[in-house]
Amino acid sequence: MHFLDKVSRHFDKKVAGFSPDVINLFEVYPWPGNVRQLHHEIERLLALAPEGEQITLRNCSHDIQRWRQGLQDINQHTSRSLPDRVRELEIRCVNEALRQTGGNKLRASKVLGISRVGLDNKIARYNIVARIKKQIGKQ
Repeated sequence: MHFLDKVSRHFDKKVAGFSPDVINLFEVYPWPGNVRQLHHEIERLLALAPEGEQITLRNCSHDIQRWRQGLQDINQHTSRSLPDRVRELEIRCVNEALRQTGGNKLRASKVLGISRVGLDNKIARYNIVARIKKQIGKQ
């Protein structure tokens, strides 16, 4: 808040402070440019914020927004268990290999680097047969 008060006085502009989300984000953001980057971000936020309103996440710079989105993406992916993520990845890979090979299981197994029996096991485990027929039927 020190920088916000200082910049606010310098530009003679009052805002209603930072939203709690902005404060939380500022606390975890790595600030590669150190204090100077924080100071410039606050100047920018103050310049863009409407007089008397609270500074929210949507006002933050593109760099900080991208970093925040990356953090959310990581959190989304790490919130699932490893077996769930492996299952999802295997399904996507099998479906893509089958799509690329027009449903040819032997060629798809070679694309995936597994045996035909291994591919058949994955197809059965993940109930991909119905998906294969739909994909082939659309071609």
